[in-house]
Amino acid sequence: MAHKRKDQLTVSGEWSKHLRKFFRRQFWKRERKAGKDLIRRERQHRDLITSRMNESLLQLAVYLIALFLTCLGSKVSCAQLKVAQYSYGKYATDQFEKFEFWTKGDKHSEILYSYGKDSRKVQLQYLGKSKINGDSCFEVRFSTKYVLYIIPTGLSVEVVDSLGKYKKTFSWEYEGPIDGIGTHCDVCAEDDNDAMRILRLAYLR
Repeated sequence: MAHKRKDQLTVSGEWSKHLRKFFRRQFWKRERKAGKDLIRRERQHRDLITSRMNESLLQLAVYLIALFLTCLGSKVSCAQLKVAQYSYGKYATDQFEKFEFWTKGDKHSEILYSYGKDSRKVQLQYLGKSKINGDSCFEVRFSTKYVLYIIPTGLSVEVVDSLGKYKKTFSWEYEGPIDGIGTHCDVCAEDDNDAMRILRLAYLR
């Protein structure tokens, strides 16, 4: 009669007395093979689980690194960008004019000019450092080829043309909350001193 003992993997049949040695050897041979097969299957199962866990951990690591680099890049980018803004006249009137001097990493970047009641905006071209009437300045040019000279004077900016037809003094423009209302501008100059430092460092150095 076939039977299987506890902790054994194979079933032993009923053995005739004169064949017991032979069948015993065969039984233990099968038992050893079954044990090796079981170990191999368990090892394969464990390796599969480990491999899947490693893949999941790798994917998680890649995602976290990408997220970290994105956040870091965003912070670095914001930290490098600065703008010094100077305006003339009252906002939302025909007399209003405004210059935005953008910098990135202490180097000159975009220059934007807004004007009029609707604050129409145009981009100007930076032509480099210059001198006018003995004063250090830098030149900007409109798309119409019209050139203006930007002269930092104290904490203000004097803007003139070469013909003497245009001459205005622009003051630093604050942009941020007023009486707790509004949002903070992270890239804007903190005050008129900071604005002039940004302007001189990027456009007159």
